[in-house]
Amino acid sequence: MNGARWVQQQILDTYPRAALKVYAVWYAMYPSDARERWRPSLLPDPRVEHWWDERRVVGTRLLKELAPYQARRAPGSKEFREEVLWDAYLLFDARATWGTSMPAPVSWGYTILAAREALARQVAEQMRRQRQ
Repeated sequence: MNGARWVQQQILDTYPRAALKVYAVWYAMYPSDARERWRPSLLPDPRVEHWWDERRVVGTRLLKELAPYQARRAPGSKEFREEVLWDAYLLFDARATWGTSMPAPVSWGYTILAAREALARQVAEQMRRQRQ
């Protein structure tokens, strides 16, 4: 939850008119993560789409898709040693398109808070590119 709050305050609030799109995929990793306790107010920005994935299908698939992109893991990011990707960010170029597989991420990090400095730098760089 702290990672979501940080994204809202430090990314979305910092760039209120930027053409950003955030997909927040939620699932229970701990008993306290139950859907009944989930608060969409953590990411209230209209550019955020919230998805609930009870079976963790998205986290499982993204983890497999990230295998070729280990070198793009953000500095400060923890090494990921779980079977389902969670509390992570994946940042894609604005021109990236999804097909049968995931496009190459600009960067990705785990946990969001551990990799927040790299995420903030990468988003700032993407914003500069969009203005050019």
